[in-house]
Amino acid sequence: MGEMVMATQVKANPNDPRVKRTRQLLKQALSDLRLEKSFHDITVQDIAERATLNRVTFYAHFEDKYDLIGTWMRDGFMERLETALPVTSPLCAGNLRSLCRVVLETLREMQTHCRPLRGRYGPLFESAVQEALYAFILDWLCHWSIEEPLPDVSIESLGAALSWTIFGAAIDWGRGGEGRSLDGFVDEIVAVLLLGASSVFPNHE
Repeated sequence: MGEMVMATQVKANPNDPRVKRTRQLLKQALSDLRLEKSFHDITVQDIAERATLNRVTFYAHFEDKYDLIGTWMRDGFMERLETALPVTSPLCAGNLRSLCRVVLETLREMQTHCRPLRGRYGPLFESAVQEALYAFILDWLCHWSIEEPLPDVSIESLGAALSWTIFGAAIDWGRGGEGRSLDGFVDEIVAVLLLGASSVFPNHE
């Protein structure tokens, strides 16, 4: 009982360094195990043992292994976005193009290395990418104090529209549009986005 209470208390404070350290241990354990066996065959017990933790601690941080892999995917994609395009990068068509490229490349890699996508694995990855993309775009817009991007359009609505347009187009391309070049398709996405948000993203590199 004491162990359960302690784990719950730690979970209640996501900014606690102990929480961050434990979650990182679990994510790293999952990452290591995926090199040895399929995700389908990995159990919560496997993950806990590899992280030198117990199941009680695991469940204090994640509902199940799908919750963990969703977080692992989302955090990994967010790191990739932030590396390619720091939030301090200017709002311009060139950087919007860079953002689209990262999304398409990530989804292409997923399609290449994670086939066949069985059960909940594929939708989890797609959800993780979309959530991270929306959060990144919103932070990017907020950093540049874009409070009223367009008449009667909130920054949240603009962020959602941009993220879903990029994400939806990338999913379509990854599922069957690979006959089109990546660069050409990125240009198409950016052209569509700029039709409605040219005042936010000036059309220069």
